[in-house]
Amino acid sequence: HSTKPTVTLTMSYSGGRHDFAISRMQTRSDDVTAKVQELGRSAEGSTQFLLTAHLNASVANGFFRDEVILYTNDPAVPTIPVSVSANVQSAVTVSPSVLNLGRVRPGEVIKKTILVRSSQPFKLTELKPSEEDLSATPDPDGSRPLHLVNLTFKAPARSGPYHAFCE
Repeated sequence: HSTKPTVTLTMSYSGGRHDFAISRMQTRSDDVTAKVQELGRSAEGSTQFLLTAHLNASVANGFFRDEVILYTNDPAVPTIPVSVSANVQSAVTVSPSVLNLGRVRPGEVIKKTILVRSSQPFKLTELKPSEEDLSATPDPDGSRPLHLVNLTFKAPARSGPYHAFCE
C-alpha cells in the first residue's frame, strides 16, 4: 500500500437554495480521509462540488466498504451519504504466507520453497530472517514477476513453539 488510492466524485446541487453549502463531513472509520471543494455556482442557482476520498495505507487486504456522510444546510436534504468501496490487493504476495513445519526434532534441518509474486516484474535485493536458525536464499538476480525463495530451517536445541519471519 505504498500509495494512497484516490477517487473523485463531481456533484451538482440544483435544489433551489442559492446559499447551499456542505458544512462538514464524516466517515464511518478512520480508513478513509475525504475532502470536499466547491467548484463554482451558476447564475441559475446550481452549485458544483468535488469530493476526493483517499484510502489509508493501513487498510487490510480484501473487500473494503465505508461511507462518507456530507452534512448540508438544506433542511430538505440534511445529509448526503456517499458509499466508498474497494478490493484491496497487495502489490506483492507470498505463498504460502505462513509456513507450518509441524513437529521437528532438535537439530533437524528442513528445506522449503516459497513463491513471491507480483503483477509487475521486481527484483529481490535482500531477505532478512528474524532468527539465525532460519536462512533464506532468493533465486538468482533478475527482475521478474515470480521469484522462488529457498528457506532452510535448523531446529534449535530447545523445545517448544518457534516463530520466525523474513523481511
